Amino acid sequence: MILYVWLISGYWKAWTGYPEYKPHNLKSTPCFSIIIPFRNEEANLPFILDDLILQEYPDLCMEILLVDDHSIDQSAQLAANICHKVSNIKLIQLPEEISGKKEAILKGIENATHDLIITTDADCRVGRYWLSTLASYYSEFYPVMIIGPVIPENRGKSFFHYFQQLDMISLIGSGAASAIMGKPIYCSGANLCYAKEKVYELDDPLVRSVVSGDDTLLLLHLKKDNRGSIRFLKSLSATAVTKTEDKISGFLIQRSRWISKSTHYRDPEIIIPASLVLFTNMVLITSFFMMLCGKMMYLYPTLCCIKLLIDGWFLKDLLKFFRMKFRLIFYFFSSLLYPFYLVVILLINFLITYQWKGRRI
Repeated sequence: MILYVWLISGYWKAWTGYPEYKPHNLKSTPCFSIIIPFRNEEANLPFILDDLILQEYPDLCMEILLVDDHSIDQSAQLAANICHKVSNIKLIQLPEEISGKKEAILKGIENATHDLIITTDADCRVGRYWLSTLASYYSEFYPVMIIGPVIPENRGKSFFHYFQQLDMISLIGSGAASAIMGKPIYCSGANLCYAKEKVYELDDPLVRSVVSGDDTLLLLHLKKDNRGSIRFLKSLSATAVTKTEDKISGFLIQRSRWISKSTHYRDPEIIIPASLVLFTNMVLITSFFMMLCGKMMYLYPTLCCIKLLIDGWFLKDLLKFFRMKFRLIFYFFSSLLYPFYLVVILLINFLITYQWKGRRI
């Protein structure tokens, strides 16, 4: 627990000491290829495309590549209709012999006209100055990779949706703080920018054999030779907003899919913090059952209080920055539930076969 407090205190210090980025007037206008891999997203595609079409950025300096991963709904037809109306939007169909999000991203990179790649998801939303803020940041620092913030949509007042918000915000905050400290360990492909040439320098940059990890596994590859050139963009205007799950089953499967890539991590800078978080939560579970058995009755309440305070300290600042409410009661019960939730998604990941977008995993 002492080590855990030290870890989260370091994250908090890095986050609060890092100023929000303010865009400046561009001296040059970098060009971007925005890749959106999709499968069965007819309900979401129109919204993200509207956001991109309305960007305060020159059309000649951006192209939008929609890569269809064998959708079985009307997504591809919808995308084709939009392509006929907007010249800088292109639809790419994956060949029959390949499938999956990683293949879709690689196909997008292969067809990209510009040297800078941006990836986002079909179920995300972005503001009008998203691209211009990324461009400003790139023009100032010229990083190999820009990690953009991704936050959950602020919808519904239920405990379930708030639990999802806290879970994602904690991931984004930890990843952001690590990058700020010069030790990047996590990013989201829903808001990621990188140099195309650097991807081509790598052998199997996305690790195709793993279902998930088109983002973090790429980051860990690039980090080996470009550690100082991977930066987090702390900016509200550069933030992507993603949907939360409506059903508990969908949420657990989503998180299990995210964690599936963890067995392929070899970087101690991600293994050590992840192991520390896991062991801390396992200690909480163990002390909880010891308390139920009448042994060391003080231990669980003591550890819970320490963790509640240090996590709440960090999360409150993260939520404040992203204009989200810190709900004390919901936070308290979320913290009590989290260790058990972690065990459940680990079990799902290692023991259960499940369906994701009509595919067995």
